[in-house]
Amino acid sequence: METMMNEIPRSLTALAEWGACMMFLMYAPLRFEKWKTWWISFLYLIGLMVFLILTGGEKNMLLWWLYMLIAMVSIIGFFALESELEVRQVLYFSMLSFLVAEFMASVSWIITAMALLLGVPFRVCFVLSNVMVLLLCVLAYYLERHIITENYLQQITTHENIATFSMVALVFAFSNMGFVVNDYFPTDALGISDISGLLRTFMDFCGIAILYAYQSRIREYMAEKESSSMQALLRSQYEQYRYYQSTQEMIHIKYHDLKHQITGLRAETDVEKRKEWLDRLERELDENHLVDRTGNQVLDTILGAKIFQGQKIHARFTCVCDGKLLDHMHVTDICTIFGNALDNALEAVAMIEDPEQRLIHLTIKKNKQFILINVMNYCGDVEDVEDMTEGGHLKTSKYDKENHGFGIKSIRYTVEKYGGTLNIDRKNGWFGLHMLIPEGN
Repeated sequence: METMMNEIPRSLTALAEWGACMMFLMYAPLRFEKWKTWWISFLYLIGLMVFLILTGGEKNMLLWWLYMLIAMVSIIGFFALESELEVRQVLYFSMLSFLVAEFMASVSWIITAMALLLGVPFRVCFVLSNVMVLLLCVLAYYLERHIITENYLQQITTHENIATFSMVALVFAFSNMGFVVNDYFPTDALGISDISGLLRTFMDFCGIAILYAYQSRIREYMAEKESSSMQALLRSQYEQYRYYQSTQEMIHIKYHDLKHQITGLRAETDVEKRKEWLDRLERELDENHLVDRTGNQVLDTILGAKIFQGQKIHARFTCVCDGKLLDHMHVTDICTIFGNALDNALEAVAMIEDPEQRLIHLTIKKNKQFILINVMNYCGDVEDVEDMTEGGHLKTSKYDKENHGFGIKSIRYTVEKYGGTLNIDRKNGWFGLHMLIPEGN
C-alpha cells in the first residue's frame, strides 16, 4: 500500500480522459446525431481502456512517453471525428482535455487511496473514484461554460494553441518528474514512501489554474475588442451620416453652379471655348466622385467616409475592390480592418508636404483560394520598415505610445482570426499592409 497513491489504475485514467473529452465536446458543434455520437464515444472509451490497461505496466520511459503521445493523438482524433470544429479548435480542445483529465484522475485516485488506507472496502473505493471523476467533469463544465462560447472559439489562433501547448507540456513534464526522482523525497505521510502522487496533483492543479487565468484574460480581451469594435462601428455610422449630409450640401451647390454654367454654355458661340468649358466641368465631376459600389455595403460606407476625409487634405484614393469577397466577414471585423488601415494611411499622407504625393491605394481581389487585401500609401523618404517595427509589429509614431499603436495589432488579430496573415513592407516609397485571408473562412 506504500506506493498506492502513485499508481493510478489505467481504467480510471481512461475514464478521466473520456470524461474530459465528453465535457469539452458539449461546447462543440456535433458532426453526427446525438445517439450516434454517444455510440462512437462509448466505443472510444472501451478502446482507450483496453489500450491503457495493456500498456499500463510499461517501465521503459521511452515507451511510456510514446504511449502517452498515442493517447494524446487519440484525443485529437476523437474531436476531429465527433465534431465540426476547425483544426485549430480541435487542437485547443484536445490539449485542454488532456490536462484536465490528468488532474481529475490524479485527485480522484488520491482520495480513493486514502479511503483504502483507512479500511474502506475496495469495491466502495472503486465506485468512489469513478463518481469523483464524473463530479469533477461536471464542476469543470460549469467553470468553463462562462468562457468557452462560439465567439471565444472563433478567436482561437495559432498563438493561443502554441501558448496552451507550452503550458500543458511543461505542466505534464513537471508533474511526472517526481516518478523519476521519487527516491529523493522520502516521507511517511499517510503511509506512503514518496510524494510523487501529491506532487503530480499539485502541479496539475497549478497548471489548470494558470490555464484558466489565461482563458479568462482572452475572454476579457475579447470583451474589450468587442466594445472597441462597436464604438468603431458607431463612429462609422456617424461618419456616414456626416458624409451624406455634406454630400447633399455639395450636390445642392453643384446643382446651382451647373445651372449657371449651362446658361453660359448656351450663350457661348466659340467652339474651342465651349470645349474647354466642358472639359473643365468633366474634371470637376471626376474630382467630386467619391466611391463606386464595391458590392459590400459596409465597405462602401467606410470608403465613402474615408475618401471624403481625404478630400479635406487633398489626398487621392484609388480603389480596385471586389467587396463581395468580404460577405463572410462580420461587420465589426470589416470596420476593424479597413477603418484602422485607412485611418493610418490618411494620417501618414497628411504629413507629406506635396499634396500631389498624398496617394492611397486599396485593392481587394481573389487570388486562387485566398482574398488578397492591399492597403498602400505613398510615404516617400521615410525610415526602412525594419526601423518602423518592434517585435514584428509596427511601432506607433504617436507621442502617447501607451494609448496608441493598437490599430495594427487589431488588424493582425482580426486577420489571424480568419486564418489569414498580415505582412508590412515599404518598397519604392510606398508603405503597404498586405493581408491574405482564406476565402470563406
